[in-house]
This record gives sequence, C-alpha cells and structure tokens, in this order.
Amino acid sequence: MGILRKRKPDLANSHELVGIPPQSDVCPTLPMDRLALITEAVHCSTDVDFASELAGFNLEEDRNWFDMWPGEHYKFLRSLAKVMQPKLALDIGTYHGASALAITPHSEQVFTYDIVPLGKIGNAYANLLELNPHIVQEIGDLANPDFYEMHVSRIRDADLVIVDGPKDGVFEYKVVPKVVNDMKGGSLLVLDDIRFSNMTDLWMSIDRPRIDVGSFAHSSGTGIVFL
Repeated sequence: MGILRKRKPDLANSHELVGIPPQSDVCPTLPMDRLALITEAVHCSTDVDFASELAGFNLEEDRNWFDMWPGEHYKFLRSLAKVMQPKLALDIGTYHGASALAITPHSEQVFTYDIVPLGKIGNAYANLLELNPHIVQEIGDLANPDFYEMHVSRIRDADLVIVDGPKDGVFEYKVVPKVVNDMKGGSLLVLDDIRFSNMTDLWMSIDRPRIDVGSFAHSSGTGIVFL
C-alpha cells in the first residue's frame, strides 16, 4: 500500500482543491427547517433522469459530465429546484447553459447572466433559450457596479441564486458579498467551487448559515447559503 503524503496547496494554482473545515466549526448554526429542504433535495437527486435532455449537448463528454452524480451538481440543482419551486431563479454564469437547463423545469422564471451570449459559446446547449421561453439571458458584468445596480431589484426578489462564475479571484469577491447582502430572507444562494484555493477565503467569510454539500453535488464544492 502506498503512503499518502499531505502537502500544502499551491495558492498560485486557483483550481487546486483545499480542505473545508467541518460544519461544527462554522457559525451561525444551521436552521433545521432549511436543512431539511437540502436533505430532501439530496434524497430526490437519486430519481433525476436527464435521458431526454442529453441530446442537446453536442459532445459526449458534456453529456457524461451533465449526467454525473455525485461529482457534478446538476442532478442536485434539478432536485433543489423541484423541492423549492422558485418563482424567480437567477443563474450567474451561463457558459454552456447547463445550470439554467437543470433548474428550468421547476422554476417559473429564470434569468441567466454572462458576458458572452450563449449562442457564441462553442458546444453550448442547443436551442436552450428557444425551447424555454421563461429563460432570459442577460449580457453584462455583475462585477460592474452600474450593471449590478440595474439588476439589484431582481436579486432582491429571487428565491434561488446560483453563482458559477470565472473563479478568477476577482469576480466572486466583488459580487457574492453584495448578493448575500441583497437577497431576501428565506432564499437560497448556491455557490460553486468553494473548495478552489482562491474561493475558500470568500466562503469562510460569509457570516450566514451555510453548508458544503459537495459530497452530494460538485466534487469541487457546492456551498449552500441560507439567507
């Protein structure tokens, strides 16, 4: 049997995963009624079936990636939306459209944000916006204070906000504290990749009840913040 050697993370590599402290070290205490919602979503993730939707991805690797669970978080997001039934959901970081696709069947309205239109992303999910008229893509940078201010009322009205941005050490640190401050009580924030080395300080700085459900979602960390 080989010997496992622990080593310090290379902080210059923003995609290197680092450990997250146990939940007992995190304050404030989790609200049990809201935690029950998360455990129900985890349980229901086992029943999510994307078979009829996978053809929208051109690449086999994307189809495999979207359908993976645990390891990826899309089945969990679908289940979370089913449990929550959000009237308004925001997806910050459209990219291929996978997160928006995951939550759309159980969300009345979805606004997805990116600086690049979905149609200009190579191998994006085919016809996502055309097939789902209640998904609207907004083009702009929420790290820009003026653009953020134009959309802050929507953030305040949202029941569910998913942030899956560039993880460049800048965007999330500008946007997430504002989003946390502006979201209404009873809503949920989902923050992706919280185990990346340049995301852990941000995650630990959020002074709201929160939990990492990465073991049942994204292997690089899926953080849930209870507002």
